[in-house]
Amino acid sequence: MQIQTLRSLDLSNNKLLHGSLPEFPKNGLLQDVRLFFTSFTGELPDSIGNLRLLSTLDLHNCKFNGSIPASISKLNQLQYLDLSLNSFTGNLGKNFIGSSSPLEFLDLSYNQLQGPFPLSIFEFSRLYHLGILSNSFSGAISLGLLFQKLGNLRNLYLSDNRFSIITSSANFSLYPQLRWLALSSCNVTEIPTFLRNQSELEVLDLSHNQIHGKIPNWIWEIGNGKLNTLNLSHNFLEDPDQPLPDNSFSLLSFVLDLSSNYLKGNNLIIPSLAFVLDYSSNNLTTISNISSYLSKVFFFSLSGNQIYGEIPTWICEAPLLAVLDLSNNKFTGPIPPCLVSHSFFYLKILNLGGNRLQGIIPDFPTKSCALEVLELCGNNLEGELPYLANCTSLEVLNVGNNQIHGSLPSWLGSMSNLRVLVLRSNRFYGPWGNQGTNCNFPLLQIIDISSNNFSGSLPIECFSSWKAMMVSQDEDEWKDDDPILALKSDFFRYYYQQTVEITSKGQDMELEKIRRIYTSIDFSNNEFDREIPEIIGNFTLLYSLNFSRNTLTGPIPSALGNLTTVESLDLSQNKLTGEIPFELAQLHFLSHLNLSFNKLEGKIPSSSQFVTLEPSSFEGNVGLCGSPLPKKCNTTTAESPSNAPNSKDGVISVNEFDWVLFVVSFLGFVLGASIVIGPQYFWKKGRQWVNERINRILNIA
Repeated sequence: MQIQTLRSLDLSNNKLLHGSLPEFPKNGLLQDVRLFFTSFTGELPDSIGNLRLLSTLDLHNCKFNGSIPASISKLNQLQYLDLSLNSFTGNLGKNFIGSSSPLEFLDLSYNQLQGPFPLSIFEFSRLYHLGILSNSFSGAISLGLLFQKLGNLRNLYLSDNRFSIITSSANFSLYPQLRWLALSSCNVTEIPTFLRNQSELEVLDLSHNQIHGKIPNWIWEIGNGKLNTLNLSHNFLEDPDQPLPDNSFSLLSFVLDLSSNYLKGNNLIIPSLAFVLDYSSNNLTTISNISSYLSKVFFFSLSGNQIYGEIPTWICEAPLLAVLDLSNNKFTGPIPPCLVSHSFFYLKILNLGGNRLQGIIPDFPTKSCALEVLELCGNNLEGELPYLANCTSLEVLNVGNNQIHGSLPSWLGSMSNLRVLVLRSNRFYGPWGNQGTNCNFPLLQIIDISSNNFSGSLPIECFSSWKAMMVSQDEDEWKDDDPILALKSDFFRYYYQQTVEITSKGQDMELEKIRRIYTSIDFSNNEFDREIPEIIGNFTLLYSLNFSRNTLTGPIPSALGNLTTVESLDLSQNKLTGEIPFELAQLHFLSHLNLSFNKLEGKIPSSSQFVTLEPSSFEGNVGLCGSPLPKKCNTTTAESPSNAPNSKDGVISVNEFDWVLFVVSFLGFVLGASIVIGPQYFWKKGRQWVNERINRILNIA
């Protein structure tokens, strides 16, 4: 079939398809084009306007970029247009789509579009879905005007732009009955009162706004029992008026997010049927027993409050919990054994970090362990690490900043899915690794074992297994900035934001929402000795490397010059010797370097990268000289062999000797010597003048 006669083209859900789109023929008969979930890239050809019969154009989740062609305005039969989840840029014209188009579905979400949103879109009275979230549109949008124009609207997504939403209007009777309404990050200052008349609403997102005051009681009656998702997080809301309306808890179900507000009462607002309950980052100090509401809950977070006392055991009565986050409170006492018992068959994320918990860590089940994230950092836990070998899906193990002791457990080598391992600031001791059996982590991207008592040589066998720091991964495999895909594939992971505290560029920092491409190694403040192995140069994806405060010896390997993505490198307070490899001066992303307090010598390499460094980066090395240190180098200081042109191993061959340069240099020397020495033989005053100048130079030096 020739392309001119083709009426429907569906190549969707095929990531193997890539490249740019071909030009579309004139007078084409295509009515339906679906290319979503492919790898097509480049700009949309302007010839898309040739498809005058096109009614459906679905290109969401591809890799298109550039401006949306103005020729789309010629598609007068267009009913369905989805360009979301691409990289389109630029402004939309006033007549972005032809005014005569019978448009019903328009989604431009998750692009990089900017400028004022064209109000001409409000003229498409048949539109039932309008999505523009996560762009950079500016200006103001009146919901009153929008709803009066778009009477058939059911789904409205305006979140995460740069405009303001005007919600006030008196004539609510003209507003359509919505199913989905997303107004996150739209500078909304009040809960819109028109919502009281919304009887069909299923999803409401008013998060990340400037809403103050008490939560109105009527909000629990929205949707007549159909509302399944309510997100009021990241506002300035206080506890609702009491008592709540009758049957209010039976009207809301599935998802309730009240995080990052000013709630402080101990009687939590609980729907009768809930899957997600998020009360994190409020001012709660105590919580009443809500176990009767937890039978269906799989996500429960109280993190970032001021809750004190022991962890209540009634939490263990939630059999379906997949995520339990009680971090950053004031919980004391031991970890309840029921939290890690067989009853939590589905538990994937357990975060108890940042509390005041004491005692030993309870034993985990010998089988049926589904844990993927275990966060116990920042407590007063002691004893040895419990046996976790059956938690084979574990990706994050963080027990930093406790009092845990013991040598590296042998079972740790079986955790082949580990991506983040943090043992920092404990009392671990002994050698690291045993012929590679204790540290086979092919997916590892962050490891921090700093401030312990580990000793011996750096584990070459372990380093060779850390492939995720060496090999560049496929871009799509590691893509983590697609919230829609994350929501469809794993809802609890979309909701849970993984954080870890690291030391980078000389400062402690909290890394939020760990990206798969971030890699870091911190072995600082231990008792490692001997030389830095050359294999470190294979970590070409490394962002941060810290071996400081050990007793490492030998030279700095020139192979570190292969760390082309490294931004922070700290080798300070060791016993390193020799010169600074010139290759380090060629690391263009290096913004923090600390080689201080070693036994380095020679001239500091000159480069545009090293010019920006402070003298403190090199202090404490008696033998170092040159900028940025105040100590000047002797004129006889040899240049680094890597700086010498036409040389190999620092030796110049006979064939490479420049005889012309030698002759000219010799004649210059004879002439200069005659000028300086001659007057001293034949002119007494001249001899005295020269001697005075030489003495003055020596005194200055």
